[in-house]
Amino acid sequence: MKHYLAYKNQIRGLADVHETVKTVEKIAASSVHYLDQEVDHLMRYEQIVDRILKRLSHFHNEYHNPLFKNNSRGKKAALLITGDRGLTGGLWRGVFDLYETVKDQYGAVIIIGAKAKGYMREIGYHVTKEFPGISDENMDETFRDVATYCYAAFRENDFSSIDVIYPHYESLGVQHSLLTPFLPFVFTGEEGDTKDGFPLIEPSRTIVFNRLLQKYISIYFKKIITDAILSEHAARTVAMEDASTKTKSLIAEISLHYQKERHRASTQQQLESFMAHRNI
Repeated sequence: MKHYLAYKNQIRGLADVHETVKTVEKIAASSVHYLDQEVDHLMRYEQIVDRILKRLSHFHNEYHNPLFKNNSRGKKAALLITGDRGLTGGLWRGVFDLYETVKDQYGAVIIIGAKAKGYMREIGYHVTKEFPGISDENMDETFRDVATYCYAAFRENDFSSIDVIYPHYESLGVQHSLLTPFLPFVFTGEEGDTKDGFPLIEPSRTIVFNRLLQKYISIYFKKIITDAILSEHAARTVAMEDASTKTKSLIAEISLHYQKERHRASTQQQLESFMAHRNI
């Protein structure tokens, strides 16, 4: 039977674990609110630029932009967005499961994050290009690096198309993996209020449209990246909340064993003392 002091040491260790779990949960939860607002702002910005592009495209036919064009010479590429850390429940597993169902369609794979790197190493799959996981601190830098690489590889016909697989945020308790086309960019320019175009003279119309299009696609991609980070923090918050509940339950259970063993040891000591006095 375990000595009651061993239970006491277990309780102390679990209390430390509980404090760590609560700290991780608080950090993740504090990021969820900020990132949720960031995604909302990017979506609003995207809608504004979208309306301007539609009006421009209605007045001028600018679909010769290379970001619209598909090509048959390059490989079809999948871009997997994950992170460098765990404690996110089945979030990354969902991304890999979705990729497993479609991987035969792709001749190249680009990965973001150590989790995707580890997964690719496990299945023995060749990675075309890899980037470090995106965190709150390096998001802008990594976003620019990934976007620059994708644009260049697509324009040079290394890739015929690029699809993105990432965890999408629905709510704090719900995130699911999505596959969305990235390049060539699909922009109809036919919907909405486009009856009044912008009468720009050459070459300004092409310059304005192309620059605005690149801005729009960058916003679109940054929204995906931010959505993935938001999902990571949300999943970690829920996972740590669950871990905190289980740790508290375990502490309570071990505390009960501790009290019982302490009471048993105290009773045994009293009996031994009584027998010693009786034999004097």
